[in-house]
Amino acid sequence: MKNFNKKALALATVAMLATGLSSQAYAGAKTYSHLLIDNFQIFNGNNVQYDVGDFDDLQIGNFSTTFAITNNNGFASNDSTAGGNLDVTAGSGNADDNASCVGAGCSYEDSYTMQASPVNNSFMRGDTELLGALITGLGPASSVTANAITEGQTEVTDAGSGNADVGTGTQFSFSGIDDTIRFEFDAQAMLQALLHQDDVSAFAALGFSINIFDNTNGVDVFSFAPGELNEARTQLSAGSTSYDSGFLHFSATSAQLLAANTYTLSINQTTRGRFNAIKPIPEPATLAIFGLALMGLASTRRSKT
Repeated sequence: MKNFNKKALALATVAMLATGLSSQAYAGAKTYSHLLIDNFQIFNGNNVQYDVGDFDDLQIGNFSTTFAITNNNGFASNDSTAGGNLDVTAGSGNADDNASCVGAGCSYEDSYTMQASPVNNSFMRGDTELLGALITGLGPASSVTANAITEGQTEVTDAGSGNADVGTGTQFSFSGIDDTIRFEFDAQAMLQALLHQDDVSAFAALGFSINIFDNTNGVDVFSFAPGELNEARTQLSAGSTSYDSGFLHFSATSAQLLAANTYTLSINQTTRGRFNAIKPIPEPATLAIFGLALMGLASTRRSKT
């Protein structure tokens, strides 16, 4: 009976040790955020697409930025690129950054498809491109397609954190328009935040906005930010949450603009992703159990001697 009690104590000790160690177990996570803007065009009040010749003092700039960082098992890495400003009145009008990607197997250039999960290698990435032109007469296709994506995963048996940010935008500075501007475009927004265990976190978000600022009077005269394209999802326990807007069409019209005034039209889209797949340090109560387990194991060993 005495020998049985020793074995039982040893087994209980091992169980408590396992309990204490499990609170630091690895925990996989995933974040995905993708925003597609397609067939973007602008029209006047007579339903005619604007042409470069309709504007006075037209200046156009496209920009794009990507950033990604991971910290897995104590090894940190990051990558970022910036597309800068491009004068599309004399060029193609495209802004296409190289993908920012850290982690194993980063071959995701211009890939906007969600990667399968769970993955074998942890990674974090951001990528974006802006193709075409809002108006005619610039050379490229007279509509815009824009993609922005952030995505990251850590494999189930890995621990780490990561975040990525992407921004794509266009700015028009112009005068000479005595009319309204109507915006027509299609869009799809997709988000997912997934966790394999509790006590960690995953976050995904995206945003889109159109603004017209009256530089002459110093006031905003138009703002459009549809709720379907400004969403976020957060997961704080095992499971997943997602959002898919489906393919939607949007139409919005500004107030009357004045030919004598100078305006700045800004169109911006962003995607963001975060995950933290590092389990917390055991709580004091867990540490106390862990200490008792060690004491029990030591007592068992002394009894054998």
